[in-house]
Amino acid sequence: MLLGWSKSVLRSVVPAPARSLARRAIQFPQRLREEVPLLLFECKPIRATTYFERRALTAGMRLAHRNIRCPHKHSEIVAMLEFILSIPSQVEGCIVEAGCFKGGSTAKLSLGAKRCGREMLVFDSFAGIPEHKEVHGTTLLGEPAEVAKGQYCGQLEEVRQNVRSFGAVDVCTFVPGWFEDTLPQLKRPVVMAFVDVDLAASTKTCIQYL
Repeated sequence: MLLGWSKSVLRSVVPAPARSLARRAIQFPQRLREEVPLLLFECKPIRATTYFERRALTAGMRLAHRNIRCPHKHSEIVAMLEFILSIPSQVEGCIVEAGCFKGGSTAKLSLGAKRCGREMLVFDSFAGIPEHKEVHGTTLLGEPAEVAKGQYCGQLEEVRQNVRSFGAVDVCTFVPGWFEDTLPQLKRPVVMAFVDVDLAASTKTCIQYL
């Protein structure tokens, strides 16, 4: 109650522009930490890429991150992009993503795939998490783990449009369906697989077939 009263007093005394500036000042260190992986990626020499090409990739990543709901960090995508770009061109294989949610990571990784001339196969139910009986306690951060049926759903056309707007949809092939039905059909060599699933059963299926 006292906290609510204090906020009310502050709103009545401190002008809105000053409050906005204060919020930005508080958020700046966090935003700067989030930018560090992108800045390091731009400056790091990576096989067969120029600084301006890497800078174009980070610009695309920022744009996708601002416009698509992305439950991942820049550092995670940067690590995968570095790996994709470092694979020798004579090594055959596609890039696989298992679990794409709204297509944020898909859009970002597809930019790297296009730069390397590789196809990206995107496996997802496009209906969220399936019905299950797994018991989940807490996350690695100690927070309650909520893994309910239908959660993390990104419909196919929604994902496709997000990648079309902020990625390279022309290098992507979307494979809708449950992993146990779709992954056994994969017969092509894979140079990198990004497995972002939430159930133990789904993880086991991905490991088995990828």
